[in-house]
Amino acid sequence: MENLYEVLGIDKNATDQEIKKAYNKLLRKYPPEKEADKYKEIREAYDTLRDKERRKNYDAYFEHGEEIKKLEKEASELIEQENYSRAETILKKILIISPEIIHIRELLGDVFLLEEKYDESMKQFNSLIQEYPNNSDYYFKRGCVYKEKGMYVNAELDYLKSYSLDYENLGTINEIVYLYIKQDKIDKAISFLNKEIYRDNSIDFDDFFCLSKLIECYVLKNDKLGLQKVILDIKKIAPEDEDTRKYMSWKLAKLAITIYELEYYILAYEVADLAKSLYSDMKIEELVNSFKTYKLTEELLKDENITYPPLKGPIFYYMFGEKFSKEDREKNLEVIFSDMSSMNFDVLQKMKNSLTYFINNYFLLYSEREEVYKKIKEELDRQILLEKEFNLFIKDNRINKAFRLCIAALQIDDKNSFNEGIEGIKRSSISSLKTTLEEINRYPTIRDKFSNFISEIRKIINSTSSHNSRKNEGCYIATAVYGNYDAEEVLVLRKFRDKFLQKYLLGRSFIKLYYAVSPTLAKKLKSEFTITKLIKKLLDKFVCYLRKKEY
Repeated sequence: MENLYEVLGIDKNATDQEIKKAYNKLLRKYPPEKEADKYKEIREAYDTLRDKERRKNYDAYFEHGEEIKKLEKEASELIEQENYSRAETILKKILIISPEIIHIRELLGDVFLLEEKYDESMKQFNSLIQEYPNNSDYYFKRGCVYKEKGMYVNAELDYLKSYSLDYENLGTINEIVYLYIKQDKIDKAISFLNKEIYRDNSIDFDDFFCLSKLIECYVLKNDKLGLQKVILDIKKIAPEDEDTRKYMSWKLAKLAITIYELEYYILAYEVADLAKSLYSDMKIEELVNSFKTYKLTEELLKDENITYPPLKGPIFYYMFGEKFSKEDREKNLEVIFSDMSSMNFDVLQKMKNSLTYFINNYFLLYSEREEVYKKIKEELDRQILLEKEFNLFIKDNRINKAFRLCIAALQIDDKNSFNEGIEGIKRSSISSLKTTLEEINRYPTIRDKFSNFISEIRKIINSTSSHNSRKNEGCYIATAVYGNYDAEEVLVLRKFRDKFLQKYLLGRSFIKLYYAVSPTLAKKLKSEFTITKLIKKLLDKFVCYLRKKEY
């Protein structure tokens, strides 16, 4: 057994006040959460030396019990090796030699508890409590026996008795809190902790342990307001010295990790951020940044301003991917792109508004999956533009009706309507189809999307006999003058015919008259060079005028 005076770093003749001062100093240096074994050693020394009867017993034992010391050392080693049965035998042997050694009787009660011999452990602590009714440790340990037996009412009574005898025993406070939590009495745990914190009508660093336990309780209740109040209290009591702030930061960071593992991401971030405000290093910075992402993800999942929920999927499956399969992620993207291709303007607008809101309010999350969301945004913008163009396109009478029917059928994959449209195109004039191919340039998104179909229409036009085309549609005089049916000037004149003259009764009469007399005139012009040259000059001026009018 170690020299307990040396453990606390005090003289053998130290007063009760000096013992307590030494204990509090070591407690800050070796907190129970960080240095459990060292804390246990310090606490054992403190509990023994502050009790007059136990201290007197210890002094006599330490000075005169060489054989006992040797046996106790052996028992301690056996306990560390978890050979409890052998340790029990050694401890009983010590008590045969000196049955009044209190701490050996207490240790034997501990061993019985470890062996799950609850009744025998209870007898040891009952005997000790009867002899030393003001010793808080014995009530505490008997409470542990009751707890293991599932006798929670008895355990609570013993824990509270232990607490009333020693308000500073953090182990007792801890067990009381967890006993309530185990019974799902979190409000009772919160009430107990608040009474302990304000027991002396003030709040200071000595209350940090209870405040950290209070955080755990509010997390289990998912009570953000309660948690924020505790955070404010901790900020108030944080001392200036770096070592203490570093310890508080370490403790809170460790607690934040536990909260994160419980999947309370928003609360985990709040606690981690508090740790950072007290003392920050690279590890805590990384922790806060990581938790911030999870916090935002949890907020995103609850955010009803995103009216198209599937958009939450890419970041959700990224953050919690280990819980889902690759197929789940792919299915989510399939739903998004399928909805985009449906050409439902209300759905497209809902998606657009949701994506804009997501980027503006969750840019950190957007950055995590920027590549995916950029692809969604690009396709969405294209589909919205296509829908807008489509609405105008369907109503555009300048475009062949059968052509419009084919495009609409392709968009909704309606084979019957498409076949009907093809039949209509076959009956359409070449002039109408050529005009359509010129007008389609007004709708670049539709033109690009249905480029294959448009190419096929172009082939139909090109495959039509040049002779028949010229016979039925040709500008005979203009062709004779410029020497080529496809000359640029001839195309302008044809465009003027189709876009202007065809609209009016007088224009259509002129066209009819023109086709009646122009073939004969065209033949004569081939032999009349002077007249042809004169007509060309007149037509050049007219073509120049038409070009200004954008024909």
